[in-house]
Amino acid sequence: MKKFSVLFAVLTFISTTFAQEVVKQKAPLRTDEGNTVSQSYVPSGNNSPVTAANYVAVDTMANSFGPAANTLNPLAYDPISKVLAVVHRGKSPYAVSSGELWWNYSTDLGISWHRSNTSVQNGTLSQNSARYPNMTLANYTNSINMTDLLGAFSWPELSTTGLGWLGYGVSEGLLQSAFANLEQGPPTYGSNVPTFSDNSWIFWCADNLSDNSIRLWRTQDYSTVEVIDPPTWGTTRWTNGNILLGGVSHNGVVYVGVIGSYTEEIGAGGWEIGYSKSTDHGATWSDWFVPDWRTIPGLTNFTELWDWKVGDTYVSYSGDIQVDDNGNVHFVTGLTDSVILQNAIVEIYETAPNVWAGKVITVAHDNSKYGYEDNTPGLGQTGPSIMMAANKNRDFFAVQYSIGSPETQDSLCDLYVHTRALSDANWSGSTNLTETNTMNEDGCHLAPYIASNTSADYIFSMFWYEQGNTTPTIDQTAPSVIWVAPYAVRSAGGDIPITFQVDMSVQMFEGNFPPGANVVVRGDFQTDAGDPNGLWQGNMFQLSDTDDDSIYTGTFQIPSNFVGNNYIFKYVIVNPPAGDNWESINNRPFTLTSPETVIPLDCFNHDCPVVYNPVTNTIIFTADISGILGVGIGGAFDPNQDSLLVMGLDWGLDGWNVIGNRKLENADPFHPGIYTTTLMVTSFIGATGEGDSTEWIFRAFPGSRFEDLGWESNIDRWYVYGPDSITNSLPTIIPQIAPNFQVSTNPIDFTLNVDMTGAVNRHNGEPIPLDSIEFVIVTGTTQFLGSYYHNPSPCYCIDDTAFGYIKALTHISENIWSYHTTIPIGQHCGIFGYKFGVIYPGSDTISSGFNSLMNELPYGVYHNILLTGLQNTLVINNWFGYPVPPDNVEQIENLIPDRFIF
Repeated sequence: MKKFSVLFAVLTFISTTFAQEVVKQKAPLRTDEGNTVSQSYVPSGNNSPVTAANYVAVDTMANSFGPAANTLNPLAYDPISKVLAVVHRGKSPYAVSSGELWWNYSTDLGISWHRSNTSVQNGTLSQNSARYPNMTLANYTNSINMTDLLGAFSWPELSTTGLGWLGYGVSEGLLQSAFANLEQGPPTYGSNVPTFSDNSWIFWCADNLSDNSIRLWRTQDYSTVEVIDPPTWGTTRWTNGNILLGGVSHNGVVYVGVIGSYTEEIGAGGWEIGYSKSTDHGATWSDWFVPDWRTIPGLTNFTELWDWKVGDTYVSYSGDIQVDDNGNVHFVTGLTDSVILQNAIVEIYETAPNVWAGKVITVAHDNSKYGYEDNTPGLGQTGPSIMMAANKNRDFFAVQYSIGSPETQDSLCDLYVHTRALSDANWSGSTNLTETNTMNEDGCHLAPYIASNTSADYIFSMFWYEQGNTTPTIDQTAPSVIWVAPYAVRSAGGDIPITFQVDMSVQMFEGNFPPGANVVVRGDFQTDAGDPNGLWQGNMFQLSDTDDDSIYTGTFQIPSNFVGNNYIFKYVIVNPPAGDNWESINNRPFTLTSPETVIPLDCFNHDCPVVYNPVTNTIIFTADISGILGVGIGGAFDPNQDSLLVMGLDWGLDGWNVIGNRKLENADPFHPGIYTTTLMVTSFIGATGEGDSTEWIFRAFPGSRFEDLGWESNIDRWYVYGPDSITNSLPTIIPQIAPNFQVSTNPIDFTLNVDMTGAVNRHNGEPIPLDSIEFVIVTGTTQFLGSYYHNPSPCYCIDDTAFGYIKALTHISENIWSYHTTIPIGQHCGIFGYKFGVIYPGSDTISSGFNSLMNELPYGVYHNILLTGLQNTLVINNWFGYPVPPDNVEQIENLIPDRFIF
C-alpha cells in the first residue's frame, strides 16, 4: 500500500429477466444538514443513564443521525486480537464537521476507549459529508496484535444534490487513517453501504437510486479496488428495491444477505429475505436463496415480513445474517400473521444448503414509540434493529432488538437480548439490557462477533442518546453520546459471586440503626442461593462493615445455571428484640450475570447524605493578540471598536456565580497586544470541588468582523479548580481567533526557507541523513503552498509536484533548502498551515509506505503563516520538525489551519 492511486476493474455482466410484481418501496433514510454544533451549546441535562448492563460512554457525536439505520454495522469486534472498535460521525472541536468520520477502539472488552489519532478522511478528500458509516476489522494473519489489523470503513456520501456518492477507507493498526476515497458514480448510490471481510479480502456493497441492482467492491490492500456487478445481482432480480443486510464469511465462503422485493412471490407484501454466496472471494456470486417460511414448521401461520412502521406508503423491515460452523445460513427478522395481527421476531436457518427450519424468538407488538412518531428519525428510523452475533466457533448466537417495554405500557423502548447454542432446541428468555423507564432507546447496534474467555461469552451492545438527557424526548440535532456495553450472556460454569452493598450512614445519624444492629438481605433469590428455609426470611445473607465507613457489604454465591434469572430483594435492619425494619421503597431488582454480579451502591431506603464541597477560585486571564492587531478587514482587531471576552466557566453544571468583568482590557501601552481580566468562579452544586474542571473559551466581538463569529477555533479550554480561595494566574495565551481577511491587491514575493539541521523522521524517530537528501517538499492548506486539500488521491511522493499538490524546494546552501514563488493578486489572505517532507534512500518504506513523505510533524500540528495582503515581500524561516523555530518566527498558536481555507 505504498501508493493509493486506485485501479477500478469493472466486471459487468448481463442480467437475466424475471417477472415483475407490484410492491411498496422501502422507506428512505433521512439526511441531516450536518451543521456543526454551536460552541455555546448547553445540554438539557447533565445526566448519565442508569442501565442494567454496564454501558460505557465512548464518544460524542454532533447529532443523532450517524448510526440511525438498522442494517448498519458501525461496531466491530475481532475475536483473535480481542479488539473492539466503533466508527461514528464527529463533533467539533475534535472534528472539522459532523460529516467527518472518527473511530474509537478498546483493548479491554469495552471497559475503556481511545479515539483514533486521525479521522477516516484525514484531510485527504475534497469534502467531509459522510453519513451512516460502517466498519469491519480484517485480521488476515490471525494476529493477536492490534497493529496487524486493518480497520475498513465504508459510508454513503452526500453529493452536491443529496445522497448519491459513497466513500471508503482503511486504517492499518487502528491508530490513524492510511487511505480514503470517494466514489461518485454513476449510478446514484443509496444510503446503505455495508462492509465486511474474509481471510484475505475486504468487501463493501451498495444499492442505488436508479434501479434495483446491487454493486460490490473488493480489495486486498486498497492499491487495487475491483468493482463487480454480478449478473445475479442485476436490477431484474427484484421488482421494487432491496435492503442490504451486510455480509459474513466462513471457511472461504462469503455470504451477503438482502431483504428485497424478490421475483419469488412468498406471502403478502411482496418482500422476502434471502442470500447469495461466493466461493472465490467475491469474484462470482450465486443466485439468491430465498426461503419460503410458509413451509417451515412453526412459521406457517405468518403471512408477510413485519413492517414495523405502520400507516405510511413505504415498507420498513429489519433483519440480519449469520453463518454457523457447518456453513449454514441463519437469518433473524420479523414476521406478521396478518389474520390475527400478531408479530414475532424469528430465526430462519438452514440445516443443509437451502433446506430451511425456523424458530420463534419472541412475540412483538406495534406499540413501540419509535422516534418517527415525534418526527425524530435520528433515532426512530432504526425501528426494532434486529441483529445477530456469533461466537468465534460459530456454535453460539445472540439476538438483540429494541422494543417498547411492558413497564411503560409497551411504548418507551428498551434493548433486549436472547441467546441460543446451536444444539439448543429453543431460544432463551429475554434479558432487558437497559431498563431505563424514563428513556426511549429506539436505536441500537450489535457487534457481529461475540467475545469469549475462560469464564463467559460477551456480546457488545450499542445505543446512542442525546448528551445529558434521560427523558424520552430527545433533540436529534443536539450532541449525542455513543454508549457501548460488554454483557455476559453465557457462563463457563461454577458459581457466580453476587455482592450486595448499602450505605447506612443516614440511618445511623437518625438513630434507626443503633450499635449492635445488623442489616441483612432478603428476597426471592434465597432458595437459588442455597437458603434451605425459603424466600423473604431469615438472616442468612447478613452484611458487615469491616472498615468503619458505614457501608455494609457481603458477597454470596449463586450457581451459574441461574445466569439470566431476574430477582428482587430488600435490605432489612435486624435489631432484636425490636421488630425488623424493612425498607419502605419498592423491591430492588437484579439480574444474575456472569462472571460476577455487583449490586450498585445505594443507601438504605434511598436515603443518602448530601455532600457539597464547593470551592471558589480567582482566575487572572492574560491574552496576547499582538499578531492580529489591525490586520483584518476594517482594521480588526481594532481596540476602539472590537473587544475580547472570556466565555463560559458557568456552562452546564461545572461552575456558577462568575464575578468580574468578562471583557479583557489592555493596561500596558508599551505592549498593546496584551489583554487581561480577573474573574471569580465557584464550582457548582454536585461538583467535587477541588480537582473538578469547568469549560471556557475566548471570543471576539462583534462576531461579524471575525472568523467563526469570533469564537476560538478547534479548541477546548478547561480550568481545573484548585483549593478554595486561591488566586490562579494563567500563563499568557494566544487566542485561536482570526479577523476576517481581504484579498491581496498586489503580488507578494514569497520565500520559504527550512533548516534541515538535526532533522528527525517523525515516523521512526531516527535522524535523517542530511548528505543523502534527494528532495525536500512543502504541502499546505492553500495552493501556493501545495494544497493537499484539493487532491482526491495523493501518493505523497515526488510525483505529486506534477499536479501542484506539493512543492519542491531548492538546496541553496549546506542544510538550507528554499522555495520561492510570487503570490498573485487576488489571493485570499488569512492564516495558512503547511508541513515539510523529505525524501532520501529508504524513506518510502518507513511507516510501511503509508504517508511516508509526511514525515515532519504529527497529524494536527503545522507551521503557520499570517498573510495580511499588506506585504510586498515575505520571507519565512523554518526549522524542520519545529512548528515554532528557534528564531521565534511569528506563528498563531496551535491553529488547525483548514478552518481558514476559502
